[in-house]
Parts: sequence; structure tokens; C-alpha cells
Amino acid sequence: MLQLLLSEYAPDIICLQETNLKTNQLYNSKHFNCFRKDRTDAGRASGGVAILVNNLLFRLPPACSTFSAELYAIYRAVKLLNELTLTKALIITDSLSSLNSLKHIFPKHPFEKLLKYQLSQAHEHGRSVQFVWVPSHVGITGNEEADRTAREAILSDFSEPIDKCVSSDLKTYFKNKVLCLWRNKWSQSNSKLNKIKNNVSQWFPSSRNRREQIAVARLRLGHTRLKHSYLFTKSNPPICDQCNVRLTVEHFLIICSKYDQERQRYKIPNALPQALGQNYSCDNIVNYLKSINILYNL
Repeated sequence: MLQLLLSEYAPDIICLQETNLKTNQLYNSKHFNCFRKDRTDAGRASGGVAILVNNLLFRLPPACSTFSAELYAIYRAVKLLNELTLTKALIITDSLSSLNSLKHIFPKHPFEKLLKYQLSQAHEHGRSVQFVWVPSHVGITGNEEADRTAREAILSDFSEPIDKCVSSDLKTYFKNKVLCLWRNKWSQSNSKLNKIKNNVSQWFPSSRNRREQIAVARLRLGHTRLKHSYLFTKSNPPICDQCNVRLTVEHFLIICSKYDQERQRYKIPNALPQALGQNYSCDNIVNYLKSINILYNL
């Protein structure tokens, strides 16, 4: 069962699953009789006033996370309760993470603080606020309408633009933007490393020692002392003494017949992207390089 809020202003939170009711029985529950909307005779004299709010549309900046948007929606609902001076309100949401955040005695999220303040205002004026969590995407009419309205608010000209955004959301947003630009630029690169690593995701560090990790990194980049040292000495490029062809990383790693037995022994793949990729064990590559006495020449 969801714990009650630990703060001084503790609105009730009820999970639909806790009530052991079907979704179509929710509004007939005795818990919510005071919130039921009954039909009345139009000709009957009455001194009451009815206020109907159909849709309120807000458009947050695109950098805002889903969690921030859900928190802000609940905050505006409680704020509306205080503005309309209602005595009771039942707020139904499918955002369990937002409801759980209300348990924090010292909220860190700015929208949590705004929501806590509105709840305290409601409490001080004797207003009752209850929250009900319902599961999403299970056909609950009101919830589906709210989701549809939220999607419409993004493009609607009638949406009220909100210029509030949390710093952590901005950080994530710009990080993803930079990552997207990097990914696009990397996909167009013709570097040798791109043929081995065609994405910009992080590679997990190897358990090998530093010297061995350097050797593997140089193989992936295609720049080794064995292959490029002739540029410093102004001599001829190295030639394979077995095949009489120019010595390259691809040649001594997967092509040269001189090392066929060693390749079979350490199960070296016959393609460079697989042999030096993240999914293949560096241990086999390092042991293979040691067996052919090339590791420390890289």
C-alpha cells in the first residue's frame, strides 16, 4: 500500500489496485461519493452554482521530461482548486512517480516545491485534496481523453506557453542533442575506426593491463608502430616476408597464412569489424598477438 505523505500537509493517495475494484466501478465507490456528479432537474429552483472546466492546455518547453510535465499538470490542478476556492477535489492521475515524489519531506524538483506549496495553501484554507492513481492505457475514458488532449496541446494555438524548465531536464536535453549530432557526423565518417565501431556508444573498459589496452586501441585505429614507423625513418613500407605484400593490421590479424594455426587456436574472426569489435573478447586478440610476437611492436 502506498505510504501516506510524511509532510505536514498530507493529501490522501489511493491506488486503484488497492480498492480491488474494476475500472468501471471506480466512481461508484463509497470513497468518492462526495465527488460524484449527479444529474439534477433543470426546472428545479436551486441556489447552487456549477463551474465546468473542460480542458486547460499548457505547452511546456520541449526540453521538459515526462516526469516534469506530469508534476506540473498536478500542480496546476491543485492551483486551480485554490483559485476556484473549492472545498474538495479528487485528482486522478496515471503518474505513480509523481505521487510517490510527494512523499519527500524535502523535495528537490522545483515543480515538487510548487505543488507542495499549493497543497499547503489548500490545507490552510480547509480544502480537501485526494489523489487517485489509475493505470494508463487500459481504456479508462477520462485518462485516454487527458492523454489525447496533452498531445493536442503540443500543436494547439490555444495552449498557454509555459517558460519553466528544470536544469536537470535541460542538461539531459542538450546532452541528447549533442549526442545526436555526433552520431550523425560519425555515421558519415570514413575513418578506419568507424568500420569497427559504427556507433558512438561507450565501450566498456577491458580488464587487460594498460600496455595491452594500448595495443588493442592502436589496432582499432589502424595506426601502429609496426605499420607506420617507416614514415619516421623515411624508409620503405614494411612487407610481409610470407606473402610478399604490404604489412597491414588486417593482413597480420586475419589474412596472413603464416599465422593460420594461431588464428584457429584463438578463434580469431575472419573479418576486422568482428575481430576488433566490442562483442569479441580482447583476451583472445591479446593472446594471439603475444603468440606471433607482435604485441610489443605495436
